[in-house]
Amino acid sequence: MTQQSPALFLLSRVRRRLAIVNFARSLHRSLLATVGLGGLAVLSVRLLGLLPPGRQYPEYILVGLPAAAACLAWIFARRVEATMAAREVDRHARTDDLFLTLATLESSAGNYQPLVQQSAQQLAMSIQPEQVVPFRPNRPVGIQALVLTAFALLIWFVPTLDPFGRVEAATRVDREKERLKQSVESIRRRE
Repeated sequence: MTQQSPALFLLSRVRRRLAIVNFARSLHRSLLATVGLGGLAVLSVRLLGLLPPGRQYPEYILVGLPAAAACLAWIFARRVEATMAAREVDRHARTDDLFLTLATLESSAGNYQPLVQQSAQQLAMSIQPEQVVPFRPNRPVGIQALVLTAFALLIWFVPTLDPFGRVEAATRVDREKERLKQSVESIRRRE
């Protein structure tokens, strides 16, 4: 089993951290977008009386929107290439494209390859991936919690209005169906 060089190990850890950060950013944006669109949909349904309260399912909305946001984040998250990780390490360590050269070393020809590998391995020992790509989740997670809480309050406390009489008509139809069902059951009992 061959051991990976410290420079390549650093690049793989930076690449993994970049992928996580990119997914988290994409999740944040998609969650804000889906909750915003969901809030507009809930407001329009409730204030215009498009559906009666018995046909509104807030539990599914509260679970479905974050799930949809996670799917969108997975689809639209930027994929991280090895060269992107190398650029981040070079930018952080100010190494003038040493790690970028290392990342593209297999596709290049020349006698300088051992020198690049040796220089990158020496510098890789002093570079921490946590410093190259730091995680700062506090503010986005707080914003997401606030938005989801506001959305839940919107779902539970905005009443259903009936400016066009649709809710009343649908409620009347539902009552008639229930009465018909009860009369059918009473007829069956009598038989």
